[in-house]
Amino acid sequence: MTVVVSFAENRLVEADEVEVTDRDQRVADITGIDPREISAIADESEVIGAIPIAEIGEDLLLGHTVDPELAQEALEEVPAMLVTERNGQLCTKAGFDWSNSPDGIMTLLPGDPDESARRLRERIEGRTDTDMAVVLADSEIAGPGSVDLAIGCSGIGAVDSNFGQTNPDD
Repeated sequence: MTVVVSFAENRLVEADEVEVTDRDQRVADITGIDPREISAIADESEVIGAIPIAEIGEDLLLGHTVDPELAQEALEEVPAMLVTERNGQLCTKAGFDWSNSPDGIMTLLPGDPDESARRLRERIEGRTDTDMAVVLADSEIAGPGSVDLAIGCSGIGAVDSNFGQTNPDD
């Protein structure tokens, strides 16, 4: 769903138009990530760190895959993941996606996912005369697989993670 909203909002970056700094190139040399992607990610988020998944998680990932050959290719293609903070959320690669885009185009997450969800909800409700909620989700790596996480919503209350707060049971 998120990639459809990103396309509708023209949240696309042409990889060949991205300016790469010396820092982007150094990070690319260490991580194996395309320096253009690193530059675009840094423009959209705060980069917190990199996880060398091919180095530390290869056995785990290959042990849980249904297709070890494809998994090995994926690890060679993306040997590390950047951990980023964007709009108050931790995510990998600031939500950038090359896999669901035309060649040479990176898809960015909506600039304000809650606002995007609100506009979408209002349009659907206006056409259907139905009360509803809209949740925008994006895939994230979770252990040896992936999960969809809500990145924006409208018409439904969001759950706060309360990270760093004392557990009421303590």
